[in-house]
Amino acid sequence: MLPNGRVGFIYAHPDDETFLSGCLIRQLADEGGKPVLLLATRGDAGFKNGDYSHVTREELGGIRDEEIAAASSLLGLDAVEQLG
Repeated sequence: MLPNGRVGFIYAHPDDETFLSGCLIRQLADEGGKPVLLLATRGDAGFKNGDYSHVTREELGGIRDEEIAAASSLLGLDAVEQLG
């Protein structure tokens, strides 16, 4: 962890951070760290099935934006950036 408490996580898609390092991110936040997340995409080109089979790519991106906002709050992320 850097002296300012920052720890960076970089993933390709929204939800990768939750599945792959959610416990570590939450632990760092609980210990006073400031975990930040950089995502390469919005997750808008992902496979669509079930409840999302009818949505457009733009709509799917909006849904994924809402999901990452909720996840970032639960995980204690200090900042989230998406490259798109």
